[in-house]
Amino acid sequence: MAFPARSISRLISPSVLRAAHLLARPLTTATARFPITSRPLLQLLPFQSCSPIALQLQPKRFIKPGLTRDSVKDTVLAVCSEFDKIPADKLTLDSKFITDLGLDSLDHIEIIMQLEDEFWLEIPDVEAEKMHTPRDIIEHVCSMAAKAEPFE
Repeated sequence: MAFPARSISRLISPSVLRAAHLLARPLTTATARFPITSRPLLQLLPFQSCSPIALQLQPKRFIKPGLTRDSVKDTVLAVCSEFDKIPADKLTLDSKFITDLGLDSLDHIEIIMQLEDEFWLEIPDVEAEKMHTPRDIIEHVCSMAAKAEPFE
């Protein structure tokens, strides 16, 4: 799927666009008025349907294969219970990390990073800030798993 030129130009800095434009033109020497090559450099690349820039901008989502809601719940609770600062008797699906479990923001980030490693995914900071309970994390991971491409 190729992106429209207007969408790409908003996502890419002007200097990158200028460089791509210069690469797309045939090269000429300072003294000669004829092209060094008869084809633009981008045509020499092995891409047929779209430009290399558009290929890099296409989002790909991969996630650990075989995830079910129960396996996600078990993993989230296991990671949280292994964390030193969380008392095991206070940990439930609806325990708030900061108010109920007494974690600070750095502890919260550590848990999120551990779960990213467990599930082979990346949780954006904006989304991580919205996750106040283990249930929030489970819901987010399950929704990402539903949107993800199959792992090959």
